[in-house]
Amino acid sequence: MTKDSHLSIWFFVGILLTLYGLIITGAGVYGFFVPAQVHLAQYHADFWWGLILLAIGVFYCYHFSPRKPVGQDSNLVINQKRFDRIYNFKYT
Repeated sequence: MTKDSHLSIWFFVGILLTLYGLIITGAGVYGFFVPAQVHLAQYHADFWWGLILLAIGVFYCYHFSPRKPVGQDSNLVINQKRFDRIYNFKYT
């Protein structure tokens, strides 16, 4: 693994949370149609917990997704030249 191609462990945590969220939300949706015979089943805790896990997992996947660092972007040089030209900035 090179220095430029590392993946954050939190990206994989996000993938796992998203998968668990999908599974638990699916079980919760199933619980709407086939109600369980347990106390407090009317609150559908599995559905809500699955949605919470799904939201956190999607956030982690988006926030920690592998993408090109900003400093490596070629548009940065073009934008810096445009800024210098517009504001007449001279390097000393």
